[in-house]
Amino acid sequence: MLLEIAVEGDGRDLVSLRDWLLATPRIRQSATVALKAPAATRGTMGSAAELITVAVNVTAALGTVLSAVVAWRQSRRHQITVTIRRAYIEVTVTGTDRTTIEQALRQLENGEP
Repeated sequence: MLLEIAVEGDGRDLVSLRDWLLATPRIRQSATVALKAPAATRGTMGSAAELITVAVNVTAALGTVLSAVVAWRQSRRHQITVTIRRAYIEVTVTGTDRTTIEQALRQLENGEP
């Protein structure tokens, strides 16, 4: 299962979240986490990363990724909006409570609101 995670803010927030995910043992063991830059256009050098890709090999790890994203948001001085996309399903995480995690998980797993 491939997830794409976008962060509202600058590139430092994106790198910070990527590092947070990699520091989570269960994610490090069951997923591949990488920064993804947009494709360079001819005549340009390319640009900085614009999202994080997370390749999860176990559906159960999806909940761990969501929990880690919420924990990272709680650690920030200012609340940052995080958008997680799986195929055609896109979930925006703005809360930090358990209900937010459960609802996002349900949407990403089943496409249910």
